[in-house]
Amino acid sequence: MHFLNYDVVLKNLEIFFDSNDIVYNKRLIEIAISDIGGLGVFSLKQRIKSNTILGKISKASIISKRNSQIRNLINECNLKGTLALTLVVMFEFIYLKHSKWKIYLESLPFFEPLPFTWPRNLQKELTVTSIGNLLSI
Repeated sequence: MHFLNYDVVLKNLEIFFDSNDIVYNKRLIEIAISDIGGLGVFSLKQRIKSNTILGKISKASIISKRNSQIRNLINECNLKGTLALTLVVMFEFIYLKHSKWKIYLESLPFFEPLPFTWPRNLQKELTVTSIGNLLSI
């Protein structure tokens, strides 16, 4: 099993943000370790006005088919949407050592169990949700 040291991950993400023109309003939100596991983005205020800019990410810093080293291959194969992005992420993971998104990719959980793989008693907690309806709980 692969467990992340989230204190280290948070420090590395801040370095990644600084070096990739990614900024966020630290008076309004924080990136922190979540009580339910992993990392989360949390509001520091009771209410944030709509249309408030919480952060900015340069286009060049977004992992996408447009910014990928394999964009020509993806375009030649006429791949779009989720499939194209999935291939980009897979490629970047394979060449992680040289990936521009190495720190970001390493911050992602190694495994994220989907609700249909949860034990039945945990699935029952979803009964009043749309996922619960899909699972026929």
